[in-house]
Amino acid sequence: MKRTWTEEELALLNEKYPIMQIKDLVPLFPNKTKDAIRTKGVVLQIKKVNPKRKFSSQEIEEIKALFPNISSKELAEKYQCSIYIIHSLQKRLNLSKSEEHLAKMHAFTNENLIKYGEKNRFKKGHIPDNTGKQMSQKLYEKMKPTFFPKGHIPSNYKPIGTEVMTEDGYK
Repeated sequence: MKRTWTEEELALLNEKYPIMQIKDLVPLFPNKTKDAIRTKGVVLQIKKVNPKRKFSSQEIEEIKALFPNISSKELAEKYQCSIYIIHSLQKRLNLSKSEEHLAKMHAFTNENLIKYGEKNRFKKGHIPDNTGKQMSQKLYEKMKPTFFPKGHIPSNYKPIGTEVMTEDGYK
């Protein structure tokens, strides 16, 4: 089955491919693989933004002013570069996010963990699907070599109360 690209996907690829890493594009195209995205970018001859982008002194001053209160992703989109260039510039200029911005980011992250994480957790009293079911004989035979033999004692076993000295003389 041949998988085709929609017009919306192509437009998004043309917009984001030059300024984003392939691994960061994957979430934007949930039904495409990393290789499919890379190949399509090459076939369409979409050029990546120069990773050694030089900023003018005016742009650097703007970035210094905006960095504390704007996400790095937004800055990367504004200046048509990758987020990694913004991060390297941050390190070079010793920039940091403001306390308000960090608090907002943490609140957003916590909100999303609560909102989206709950549906993926087991509910209290959850009973696994395989409870009370026997393993098929075929599967049992396949897994049998990985079982510990009865009465097996691990090589690092120490009886309760054993004191162990390290090479440095610590207990």
